[in-house]
Amino acid sequence: MTHAPHVYCAETARTNHEPLLATASIADLWLLVECPTPWAPDALRDSRHLGDAAKRHLFDAMEAFEGLRVQLIQRASSVGAERSFFVAVPDARAPALYRVPFPDDEALARLDLALFARRDPSVEALRTDRPIGLVCTHGRHDPCCARYGAALYRALRDHPGVEVWQSTHVGGDRFAANLVCLPDGLYFGHLDEAAGRAALDTYAAGRVDASHYRGRCTHGRFEQAAECLVRLAGGPSGARDLTLRSCTGGGETRVVTFVDAAGAAHVATVRRVKDGRRALLTCASNRPEALVTFALDDYRRETR
Repeated sequence: MTHAPHVYCAETARTNHEPLLATASIADLWLLVECPTPWAPDALRDSRHLGDAAKRHLFDAMEAFEGLRVQLIQRASSVGAERSFFVAVPDARAPALYRVPFPDDEALARLDLALFARRDPSVEALRTDRPIGLVCTHGRHDPCCARYGAALYRALRDHPGVEVWQSTHVGGDRFAANLVCLPDGLYFGHLDEAAGRAALDTYAAGRVDASHYRGRCTHGRFEQAAECLVRLAGGPSGARDLTLRSCTGGGETRVVTFVDAAGAAHVATVRRVKDGRRALLTCASNRPEALVTFALDDYRRETR
């Protein structure tokens, strides 16, 4: 008996030209825990390298912080070295990243995330200026993450300006290979090796590569769409150039206003569109779902 070849959701998404914009997972706080691979499908719950007390603390933290995202991470060059965990506080204008020694599970079980979330002076000494790139390689969550993510990680892991880590699922299997840049919380998708290098080089230089941009994790769907479309329309390219001021309207249309570093307003009218297409959203899906994209109906820049 012959079996039909596996259909990779990322290949289907590329073939169907599924839009990337406004597909970033939403998170207000990130905790990255160094933990060896291989990772189980439910990586945190089934980890053999984290004790029960540490796991309970992490699950309690996810209950306490609604916008918290916990990722397990690993670098090939860190095997055998002292482990770390990181806390990232994304923000459009002034994000923060903290690196914390991780000698044992007790350090993780004692972690007070509230100190980092409010940028308490007591954790200031743990701040790091070196940004992080997360490449999802979580193949036991979705085969596309291994098929495309592993190659991207190998291509980027020695980047001189950004510390690149393998990561568990970041969201959006069909957009593999995926890259998340922290502390800014910027998502990029459908990256091959050349596009990944370009996106990471651009981020290291303080800008956003709009061609593969999925959105900023701190924004909702309409806000993400507006930011992506403004950048594609020739708006500011700096990673921290656009600060969300407002999002108004209802139904399928919103007017989203950003302010740039010079004080000018960038006003985008975006419309949510369902064009009738349906697709499998992961390799494991067995029921196609409606695809959603966004259109830019108007964009203007207003100076003070």
